[in-house]
Amino acid sequence: MKVCCSLVMCFCLTACWDLVEVNQMAIVNFIGMDINSEEGGSTFYYHIVNPSGIAAQKTSGINAPVYTFRVSSKLATEVPSKLLDSIPKRPFFDHSEAMVVTERAARKGIVDQLNFMEKQRDRQSTINMLVTDSPLSDFMQIYTTLERLPGNNVRTIIENQSMESGEASYRSRIKDVVENLDTNTLIVLPLVSVSGSRESSTTQRYEHMDANEGIFILRGGALIKQGAMIGKLSAYEMPFYNLLNGEIKMLHQIVHLNEGHVDLWLKDILVKKNLVQKSGHLVINIQIKAKVHIDGNTQETKLTADNLDLIITQLSKQVVERSNQLYEKTKAKHWDIMGIEEMISRKRGSTRKKAMEGKGKWEQTELAVSVHFVIQTFGNTLDPYKSGDGDG
Repeated sequence: MKVCCSLVMCFCLTACWDLVEVNQMAIVNFIGMDINSEEGGSTFYYHIVNPSGIAAQKTSGINAPVYTFRVSSKLATEVPSKLLDSIPKRPFFDHSEAMVVTERAARKGIVDQLNFMEKQRDRQSTINMLVTDSPLSDFMQIYTTLERLPGNNVRTIIENQSMESGEASYRSRIKDVVENLDTNTLIVLPLVSVSGSRESSTTQRYEHMDANEGIFILRGGALIKQGAMIGKLSAYEMPFYNLLNGEIKMLHQIVHLNEGHVDLWLKDILVKKNLVQKSGHLVINIQIKAKVHIDGNTQETKLTADNLDLIITQLSKQVVERSNQLYEKTKAKHWDIMGIEEMISRKRGSTRKKAMEGKGKWEQTELAVSVHFVIQTFGNTLDPYKSGDGDG
Protein backbone atom coordinates (compact mmCIF):
# COMPACT_ATOMS: atom_id res chain seq x y z
CA MET A 1 0.00 0.00 0.00
CA LYS A 2 2.84 2.40 0.91
CA VAL A 3 4.60 1.62 -2.35
CA CYS A 4 1.48 2.41 -4.37
CA CYS A 5 0.97 5.71 -2.57
CA SER A 6 4.58 6.69 -3.20
CA LEU A 7 4.24 5.96 -6.91
CA VAL A 8 1.05 8.02 -7.16
CA MET A 9 2.73 10.97 -5.44
CA CYS A 10 5.71 10.73 -7.82
CA PHE A 11 3.41 10.96 -10.84
CA CYS A 12 1.93 14.15 -9.39
CA LEU A 13 5.31 15.86 -9.11
CA THR A 14 6.36 18.36 -11.80
CA ALA A 15 9.62 18.23 -13.70
CA CYS A 16 12.37 20.88 -13.58
CA TRP A 17 10.67 24.06 -14.74
CA ASP A 18 13.99 25.92 -14.98
CA LEU A 19 15.61 23.34 -17.26
CA VAL A 20 17.52 24.92 -20.15
CA GLU A 21 18.77 22.71 -22.96
CA VAL A 22 22.37 23.11 -24.10
CA ASN A 23 21.30 24.15 -27.57
CA GLN A 24 19.36 27.02 -25.99
CA MET A 25 22.47 28.45 -24.34
CA ALA A 26 25.01 30.95 -25.63
CA ILE A 27 28.10 29.74 -23.75
CA VAL A 28 30.38 32.71 -23.02
CA ASN A 29 34.06 31.72 -23.02
CA PHE A 30 35.90 35.06 -22.91
CA ILE A 31 34.95 38.65 -22.01
CA GLY A 32 36.58 41.92 -23.06
CA MET A 33 35.87 45.40 -21.71
CA ASP A 34 36.84 48.90 -22.81
CA ILE A 35 35.61 52.37 -21.89
CA ASN A 36 33.95 54.70 -24.37
CA SER A 37 36.07 57.83 -24.27
CA GLU A 38 33.58 60.12 -26.03
CA GLU A 39 30.00 59.08 -25.22
CA GLY A 40 30.84 57.50 -21.88
CA GLY A 41 29.96 54.08 -20.58
CA SER A 42 31.60 50.80 -21.56
CA THR A 43 31.89 48.42 -24.49
CA PHE A 44 31.86 44.69 -23.79
CA TYR A 45 33.02 41.96 -26.15
CA TYR A 46 31.80 38.40 -25.68
CA HIS A 47 33.26 35.25 -27.21
CA ILE A 48 30.38 32.83 -27.58
CA VAL A 49 31.30 29.23 -28.33
CA ASN A 50 30.37 27.78 -31.71
CA PRO A 51 30.10 24.01 -31.05
CA SER A 52 30.54 23.07 -34.70
CA GLY A 53 33.71 25.21 -34.85
CA ILE A 54 35.49 23.34 -32.06
CA ALA A 55 34.32 19.85 -33.05
CA ALA A 56 36.26 17.70 -35.51
CA GLN A 57 35.84 19.11 -39.00
CA LYS A 58 33.68 16.75 -41.03
CA THR A 59 32.82 19.16 -43.82
CA SER A 60 34.87 21.26 -46.19
CA GLY A 61 36.02 24.62 -44.90
CA ILE A 62 36.93 25.77 -41.41
CA ASN A 63 34.39 27.17 -38.99
CA ALA A 64 35.10 29.84 -36.39
CA PRO A 65 35.38 28.28 -32.90
CA VAL A 66 33.79 31.37 -31.34
CA TYR A 67 31.69 34.28 -32.48
CA THR A 68 32.41 37.75 -31.11
CA PHE A 69 29.50 39.96 -30.07
CA ARG A 70 29.95 43.60 -29.08
CA VAL A 71 27.63 45.50 -26.76
CA SER A 72 27.96 49.17 -25.77
CA SER A 73 26.07 50.86 -22.96
CA LYS A 74 26.41 53.78 -20.57
CA LEU A 75 25.24 51.55 -17.72
CA ALA A 76 26.78 48.17 -16.96
CA THR A 77 23.39 46.89 -15.79
CA GLU A 78 22.00 47.30 -19.31
CA VAL A 79 24.61 45.03 -20.91
CA PRO A 80 22.83 41.67 -20.40
CA SER A 81 19.57 42.90 -21.93
CA LYS A 82 21.40 44.53 -24.84
CA LEU A 83 23.23 41.26 -25.48
CA LEU A 84 19.83 39.56 -25.83
CA ASP A 85 19.00 42.06 -28.57
CA SER A 86 21.59 40.44 -30.83
CA ILE A 87 21.68 36.74 -29.94
CA PRO A 88 18.83 34.20 -30.09
CA LYS A 89 20.02 32.21 -27.07
CA ARG A 90 20.31 32.70 -23.34
CA PRO A 91 23.81 33.88 -22.27
CA PHE A 92 25.56 31.35 -20.03
CA PHE A 93 28.51 32.84 -18.14
CA ASP A 94 29.38 29.92 -15.85
CA HIS A 95 32.02 28.57 -18.25
CA SER A 96 33.83 31.89 -18.75
CA GLU A 97 37.60 31.44 -18.58
CA ALA A 98 38.98 34.97 -18.45
CA MET A 99 38.25 38.68 -18.74
CA VAL A 100 40.50 41.24 -20.42
CA VAL A 101 40.32 45.02 -20.01
CA THR A 102 42.15 47.68 -21.97
CA GLU A 103 44.97 49.65 -20.40
CA ARG A 104 43.05 52.93 -20.65
CA ALA A 105 40.06 51.37 -18.87
CA ALA A 106 42.33 49.91 -16.18
CA ARG A 107 44.05 53.27 -15.59
CA LYS A 108 40.73 55.08 -15.27
CA GLY A 109 39.44 52.48 -12.82
CA ILE A 110 37.19 49.47 -13.20
CA VAL A 111 35.44 49.46 -9.82
CA ASP A 112 31.94 49.85 -11.30
CA GLN A 113 32.43 46.93 -13.68
CA LEU A 114 33.90 44.76 -10.92
CA ASN A 115 31.01 45.52 -8.57
CA PHE A 116 28.52 44.63 -11.29
CA MET A 117 30.18 41.31 -12.07
CA GLU A 118 30.60 40.45 -8.40
CA LYS A 119 26.88 40.90 -7.74
CA GLN A 120 25.78 38.56 -10.53
CA ARG A 121 25.35 35.00 -9.33
CA ASP A 122 26.25 33.54 -12.74
CA ARG A 123 29.39 35.66 -13.20
CA GLN A 124 32.43 33.82 -11.93
CA SER A 125 34.67 35.96 -9.75
CA THR A 126 37.37 33.29 -9.82
CA ILE A 127 38.19 33.73 -13.51
CA ASN A 128 41.51 35.28 -14.52
CA MET A 129 41.64 38.98 -15.23
CA LEU A 130 44.24 40.56 -17.51
CA VAL A 131 45.10 43.88 -19.12
CA THR A 132 45.99 44.48 -22.77
CA ASP A 133 47.85 47.38 -24.33
CA SER A 134 46.55 46.39 -27.77
CA PRO A 135 43.25 47.64 -29.29
CA LEU A 136 40.49 45.50 -27.84
CA SER A 137 38.83 45.14 -31.24
CA ASP A 138 42.01 43.42 -32.50
CA PHE A 139 42.49 41.41 -29.33
CA MET A 140 39.01 39.89 -29.46
CA GLN A 141 39.37 38.90 -33.13
CA ILE A 142 42.34 36.60 -32.64
CA TYR A 143 42.03 32.96 -33.66
CA THR A 144 44.35 30.91 -31.48
CA THR A 145 45.86 27.66 -32.74
CA LEU A 146 46.69 24.79 -30.38
CA GLU A 147 43.83 25.83 -28.12
CA ARG A 148 40.92 26.87 -30.33
CA LEU A 149 39.08 28.81 -27.61
CA PRO A 150 40.93 32.09 -26.89
CA GLY A 151 39.67 32.22 -23.30
CA ASN A 152 41.14 28.79 -22.59
CA ASN A 153 44.34 29.85 -24.34
CA VAL A 154 44.83 32.89 -22.11
CA ARG A 155 44.01 31.00 -18.92
CA THR A 156 46.48 28.22 -19.75
CA ILE A 157 49.28 30.69 -20.53
CA ILE A 158 48.76 32.37 -17.15
CA GLU A 159 48.68 29.05 -15.31
CA ASN A 160 51.81 27.75 -17.03
CA GLN A 161 53.80 30.93 -16.50
CA SER A 162 52.80 31.12 -12.83
CA MET A 163 54.06 27.56 -12.33
CA GLU A 164 57.12 27.52 -14.61
CA SER A 165 58.67 30.98 -14.70
CA GLY A 166 56.99 33.37 -12.27
CA GLU A 167 56.17 35.81 -15.08
CA ALA A 168 52.52 35.63 -14.03
CA SER A 169 50.83 35.21 -10.68
CA TYR A 170 48.04 32.85 -9.75
CA ARG A 171 46.61 35.76 -7.71
CA SER A 172 45.26 37.45 -10.83
CA ARG A 173 41.57 36.67 -10.54
CA ILE A 174 38.65 39.08 -10.37
CA LYS A 175 38.14 38.14 -6.72
CA ASP A 176 41.74 39.07 -5.91
CA VAL A 177 41.15 42.58 -7.22
CA VAL A 178 37.77 42.92 -5.51
CA GLU A 179 39.04 41.71 -2.13
CA ASN A 180 41.70 44.46 -2.10
CA LEU A 181 39.58 47.41 -3.25
CA ASP A 182 39.57 48.87 0.27
CA THR A 183 43.23 48.19 1.06
CA ASN A 184 46.61 49.50 -0.09
CA THR A 185 47.67 46.05 -1.28
CA LEU A 186 48.80 45.96 -4.91
CA ILE A 187 47.60 43.27 -7.29
CA VAL A 188 49.53 42.51 -10.48
CA LEU A 189 47.46 41.38 -13.44
CA PRO A 190 49.07 39.82 -16.54
CA LEU A 191 49.79 42.37 -19.27
CA VAL A 192 49.29 40.87 -22.74
CA SER A 193 49.67 42.09 -26.31
CA VAL A 194 48.65 40.92 -29.74
CA SER A 195 51.52 39.84 -31.98
CA GLY A 196 51.18 39.41 -35.71
CA SER A 197 49.22 40.77 -38.64
CA ARG A 198 45.52 41.29 -39.25
CA GLU A 199 45.44 37.94 -41.09
CA SER A 200 45.02 36.36 -37.66
CA SER A 201 41.42 37.61 -37.64
CA THR A 202 40.39 35.05 -40.29
CA THR A 203 40.12 31.28 -40.07
CA GLN A 204 42.60 31.00 -42.95
CA ARG A 205 45.42 31.11 -40.40
CA TYR A 206 44.55 27.51 -39.51
CA GLU A 207 45.76 26.51 -42.97
CA HIS A 208 49.28 27.87 -42.40
CA MET A 209 52.11 26.54 -40.24
CA ASP A 210 53.37 29.89 -38.91
CA ALA A 211 51.70 30.04 -35.49
CA ASN A 212 53.49 33.26 -34.43
CA GLU A 213 51.06 35.34 -36.46
CA GLY A 214 48.22 36.51 -34.27
CA ILE A 215 49.01 35.21 -30.81
CA PHE A 216 48.77 36.55 -27.29
CA ILE A 217 52.16 37.42 -25.78
CA LEU A 218 52.73 37.98 -22.08
CA ARG A 219 54.51 41.33 -21.77
CA GLY A 220 54.71 41.70 -17.99
CA GLY A 221 52.31 42.85 -15.31
CA ALA A 222 49.89 45.71 -14.69
CA LEU A 223 50.00 47.07 -11.13
CA ILE A 224 46.49 47.55 -9.76
CA LYS A 225 45.72 49.55 -6.62
CA GLN A 226 42.15 49.93 -5.36
CA GLY A 227 40.73 48.98 -8.75
CA ALA A 228 42.91 51.23 -10.93
CA MET A 229 46.14 50.64 -12.82
CA ILE A 230 49.08 52.69 -11.53
CA GLY A 231 52.04 51.24 -13.44
CA LYS A 232 53.71 48.34 -15.24
CA LEU A 233 56.32 45.73 -14.54
CA SER A 234 58.28 44.14 -17.37
CA ALA A 235 58.43 40.40 -18.00
CA TYR A 236 62.04 40.61 -16.74
CA GLU A 237 60.87 42.10 -13.41
CA MET A 238 57.81 39.94 -12.81
CA PRO A 239 59.64 36.85 -11.46
CA PHE A 240 61.37 38.91 -8.78
CA TYR A 241 58.14 40.66 -7.82
CA ASN A 242 56.58 37.25 -7.28
CA LEU A 243 59.71 35.99 -5.52
CA LEU A 244 59.73 38.84 -2.99
CA ASN A 245 56.06 38.21 -2.27
CA GLY A 246 56.37 34.44 -2.00
CA GLU A 247 54.17 33.78 -5.02
CA ILE A 248 56.57 31.82 -7.20
CA LYS A 249 57.13 28.12 -7.84
CA MET A 250 60.31 28.21 -9.94
CA LEU A 251 62.89 30.84 -10.88
CA HIS A 252 65.36 30.63 -13.76
CA GLN A 253 68.73 32.35 -13.46
CA ILE A 254 71.88 32.41 -15.59
CA VAL A 255 75.16 32.84 -13.73
CA HIS A 256 78.22 33.92 -15.76
CA LEU A 257 81.47 32.31 -14.59
CA ASN A 258 84.88 31.36 -16.02
CA GLU A 259 84.21 32.65 -19.54
CA GLY A 260 80.98 30.66 -19.66
CA HIS A 261 77.64 30.46 -17.97
CA VAL A 262 75.58 28.11 -15.80
CA ASP A 263 71.82 27.70 -16.28
CA LEU A 264 70.09 27.31 -12.94
CA TRP A 265 66.54 26.55 -11.85
CA LEU A 266 65.44 27.41 -8.32
CA LYS A 267 62.73 25.04 -7.09
CA ASP A 268 60.89 24.31 -3.84
CA ILE A 269 61.17 28.00 -3.04
CA LEU A 270 60.29 29.08 0.50
CA VAL A 271 59.95 32.79 1.30
CA LYS A 272 59.46 34.34 4.74
CA LYS A 273 58.74 38.05 5.16
CA ASN A 274 58.53 40.19 8.28
CA LEU A 275 58.66 43.88 9.15
CA VAL A 276 60.79 45.05 12.09
CA GLN A 277 62.10 48.28 13.54
CA LYS A 278 65.86 48.70 14.02
CA SER A 279 67.50 51.85 15.38
CA GLY A 280 64.44 53.89 14.50
CA HIS A 281 64.28 52.58 10.94
CA LEU A 282 61.82 50.14 9.42
CA VAL A 283 63.38 47.08 7.84
CA ILE A 284 61.56 44.44 5.85
CA ASN A 285 63.37 41.12 6.06
CA ILE A 286 63.03 38.61 3.23
CA GLN A 287 64.42 35.12 3.80
CA ILE A 288 64.62 32.95 0.68
CA LYS A 289 65.41 29.24 0.66
CA ALA A 290 65.48 27.08 -2.48
CA LYS A 291 66.90 23.97 -4.07
CA VAL A 292 69.07 24.67 -7.10
CA HIS A 293 69.19 22.49 -10.21
CA ILE A 294 71.88 22.87 -12.89
CA ASP A 295 70.44 22.57 -16.39
CA GLY A 296 73.35 23.86 -18.43
CA ASN A 297 77.06 24.51 -17.94
CA THR A 298 79.53 26.05 -20.39
CA GLN A 299 82.33 26.92 -17.94
CA GLU A 300 85.93 26.19 -18.83
CA THR A 301 86.39 24.39 -15.54
CA LYS A 302 85.26 21.30 -13.68
CA LEU A 303 82.35 21.17 -11.25
CA THR A 304 84.48 20.79 -8.15
CA ALA A 305 83.28 21.59 -4.63
CA ASP A 306 84.99 24.99 -4.88
CA ASN A 307 83.32 25.66 -8.21
CA LEU A 308 79.90 24.75 -6.81
CA ASP A 309 80.48 27.12 -3.90
CA LEU A 310 81.38 29.84 -6.41
CA ILE A 311 78.17 29.20 -8.33
CA ILE A 312 76.09 29.51 -5.16
CA THR A 313 77.94 32.68 -4.14
CA GLN A 314 77.40 34.30 -7.51
CA LEU A 315 73.75 33.20 -7.61
CA SER A 316 73.11 34.59 -4.13
CA LYS A 317 74.72 37.92 -5.02
CA GLN A 318 72.68 38.13 -8.23
CA VAL A 319 69.34 37.39 -6.54
CA VAL A 320 69.98 39.94 -3.78
CA GLU A 321 71.08 42.64 -6.25
CA ARG A 322 68.12 42.17 -8.58
CA SER A 323 65.70 42.15 -5.64
CA ASN A 324 67.11 45.43 -4.36
CA GLN A 325 67.06 46.98 -7.83
CA LEU A 326 63.38 46.20 -8.27
CA TYR A 327 62.52 47.41 -4.78
CA GLU A 328 64.38 50.72 -5.15
CA LYS A 329 62.91 51.37 -8.59
CA THR A 330 59.33 50.76 -7.51
CA LYS A 331 59.79 52.67 -4.25
CA ALA A 332 60.96 55.71 -6.26
CA LYS A 333 57.70 55.47 -8.23
CA HIS A 334 55.71 55.21 -4.96
CA TRP A 335 54.64 51.64 -5.73
CA ASP A 336 54.41 49.61 -2.55
CA ILE A 337 55.04 46.22 -4.17
CA MET A 338 55.86 44.60 -0.83
CA GLY A 339 52.60 45.57 0.87
CA ILE A 340 54.45 47.42 3.63
CA GLU A 341 51.58 49.85 4.31
CA GLU A 342 49.23 46.96 4.98
CA MET A 343 51.80 45.25 7.18
CA ILE A 344 52.14 48.43 9.26
CA SER A 345 48.37 48.79 9.64
CA ARG A 346 48.13 45.23 10.97
CA LYS A 347 50.80 45.69 13.64
CA ARG A 348 49.53 45.24 17.18
CA GLY A 349 50.18 47.71 19.96
CA SER A 350 49.29 51.39 19.62
CA THR A 351 52.76 52.70 20.55
CA ARG A 352 54.58 50.44 18.10
CA LYS A 353 52.02 51.04 15.37
CA LYS A 354 52.19 54.82 15.80
CA ALA A 355 55.99 54.75 15.51
CA MET A 356 55.71 52.96 12.19
CA GLU A 357 52.84 54.95 10.69
CA GLY A 358 53.09 58.28 8.98
CA LYS A 359 52.89 59.77 5.52
CA GLY A 360 55.51 58.20 3.31
CA LYS A 361 56.82 56.12 6.21
CA TRP A 362 56.81 52.91 4.19
CA GLU A 363 59.03 54.57 1.57
CA GLN A 364 61.77 54.89 4.19
CA THR A 365 61.73 51.14 4.79
CA GLU A 366 64.96 49.31 4.02
CA LEU A 367 65.01 45.92 2.32
CA ALA A 368 67.19 43.15 3.74
CA VAL A 369 67.30 39.98 1.62
CA SER A 370 69.01 36.83 2.89
CA VAL A 371 69.25 33.65 0.81
CA HIS A 372 70.10 30.02 1.41
CA PHE A 373 70.57 27.90 -1.71
CA VAL A 374 71.52 24.24 -1.94
CA ILE A 375 72.49 22.57 -5.22
CA GLN A 376 70.53 19.34 -5.57
CA THR A 377 71.25 18.07 -9.09
CA PHE A 378 74.00 18.45 -11.67
CA GLY A 379 72.35 16.94 -14.76
CA ASN A 380 73.59 13.72 -16.37
CA THR A 381 77.29 14.64 -16.23
CA LEU A 382 79.43 16.47 -13.72
CA ASP A 383 81.32 18.38 -16.39
CA PRO A 384 80.39 19.76 -19.82
CA TYR A 385 81.36 17.77 -22.91
CA LYS A 386 84.41 19.07 -24.78
CA SER A 387 85.34 18.76 -28.43
CA GLY A 388 88.60 16.97 -29.26
CA ASP A 389 91.82 18.92 -29.62
CA GLY A 390 93.13 16.75 -32.44
CA ASP A 391 92.64 17.12 -36.16
CA GLY A 392 90.33 14.10 -36.27
